[in-house]
Amino acid sequence: MIAKYALSARKRKIKRHKNWLLLSVIALALVLIRTFQYSQKHNLFFQSSYSKTLSANDNVSLQILIFACSRYYSFIRLFTSIENSLPTPMPVKITIFLDVPGGTRALGSDERKHLLQMLSRIRSKHGPVIVEKRKQHIGLKKNVLSSWVPQSAKEYAVFLEDDIEVSPLFLYLSSMYMTKMHPLPPHIMGVSLFNDRVNQLTGKAVKVPDSASFRLYQQAQRWGAIMSAKQWLEFVHFTARLGNEFDPNITEIAYGSNNWDKHSSWKKFLLYYMFYSEKYMVYPTFPDNTSITTHHVEASEHFPVRPSAERLQRELRPKLLQVSDLPTMIAKCNYLDWRDMPVFDMSHNMTSMEGRHLVGLG
Repeated sequence: MIAKYALSARKRKIKRHKNWLLLSVIALALVLIRTFQYSQKHNLFFQSSYSKTLSANDNVSLQILIFACSRYYSFIRLFTSIENSLPTPMPVKITIFLDVPGGTRALGSDERKHLLQMLSRIRSKHGPVIVEKRKQHIGLKKNVLSSWVPQSAKEYAVFLEDDIEVSPLFLYLSSMYMTKMHPLPPHIMGVSLFNDRVNQLTGKAVKVPDSASFRLYQQAQRWGAIMSAKQWLEFVHFTARLGNEFDPNITEIAYGSNNWDKHSSWKKFLLYYMFYSEKYMVYPTFPDNTSITTHHVEASEHFPVRPSAERLQRELRPKLLQVSDLPTMIAKCNYLDWRDMPVFDMSHNMTSMEGRHLVGLG
């Protein structure tokens, strides 16, 4: 009797396990179906949201430029986030500029070896991937300034260092910004993808009017930005004319950038160029202090000492936009016209475009 009861109990247990397994498979199948439908829905929404604009600018293309050296895990995080971003109908090409470690960094480190192995077989669902390996150490400044030689005024490029991570809306919004604003006027360098909450030159908090979906801000951006072809070429040629020993300090104002190293900081040169040539970047206003890109502030020539946790939270690491933020960002793009954007100078004081002109670049 006991043996019969035990056998019956075991059968009931097996049956419950089979039922649980069947329900789990069904639940998983439903999740996969819903995910596919959700993806298809947003892809269709994406196609229809600016398909007319794209057809008018069907030759506009986007390049993603990634600057790396030996940080394998950082690169994996960045590239994975790019792969996880919503697709775009715009042609996309990814180019990875791999520098050679310099100074005390080991050329044969395990991370470097893993990175080289992965790059030898890297692919992307968004478009072709090219790996440009530098033959010797040239540093971040030269790696960036020698990276992009656009062949057409309809080319745009996103600049990403390897300790950056991007939002799932990265490609979606980057493509939309370009198709809606192309061609950018001469005084606009491009579009920032990073939410600058603190002005790095003055150390003061950046306050943006709630009504401003976008603004023109005379501030360079190296933690995720889209650059226009013509304006970028002009900047590179301008920098080359200055020579290797020129230190681009903005002497009119005691900005923090005046203390940056001229040999390693390409942003210092871009700030100088934008200040004296009256150039601006478009800065979107993101909901709840979010951002299209965020910065993981890993050890580098620009951050030899990791900033405090308070500074990381306050200034350097905004949370990323998610797919649920898509309707809000789409609504903002309906009013994407630089002529209606408020204008802020390099100190983030509101100003005006009237009476502003090119100075000091002869």
